[in-house]
Amino acid sequence: MKITVINGHPGPDFQHFDATLASLTQRWQAQSHDVTHHVLRELDIRPCTGCWSCWWKTPGLCSVSDDTHRLRRDYLHADLVLLASPLRMGFPSALLKTVIDKLIPLYHPYIELGHGECVHRPRYDRYPALATLIEPEPQDTAEDLEVVQRYFERFAFHFRSRLLAQLTTRDSFDAMVRKTARLAA
Repeated sequence: MKITVINGHPGPDFQHFDATLASLTQRWQAQSHDVTHHVLRELDIRPCTGCWSCWWKTPGLCSVSDDTHRLRRDYLHADLVLLASPLRMGFPSALLKTVIDKLIPLYHPYIELGHGECVHRPRYDRYPALATLIEPEPQDTAEDLEVVQRYFERFAFHFRSRLLAQLTTRDSFDAMVRKTARLAA
């Protein structure tokens, strides 16, 4: 299985989070999975300008030249994408949200009805399944985590994917490994 990890932790307190992702990556590689790991804070990520060039001028390609072209390629070629981020004021990092915005060229601007809702037409035949790893803040409650899960479920729906699991750093590493073993099986 091809797995792409997108680490949206902006820092500076990222050591524990990165160590958890590194351990998951090592476990997957030991199980013979092909893992690509992107650390967003180390990449040149520029925000979407809303120019719509990716839909009209250069269909499927963002006109902003940055490192998200590699992310989009690895996203598309993956069987599973793990979106990883700490929560800040109840929401994933702005860095991860910027990357999510920059995935829009993977879809057509045209709208169709899907499951009773308006959705963009797919540009490609297949899209990866999704999972998340969230690092809650101490004050985050189960309800807060439910809101974040619903956000990622909606993201998955509109991006023609399925959200298979939401892991948190509150889970033990063994629990994370058990949950991800089912995903990477």
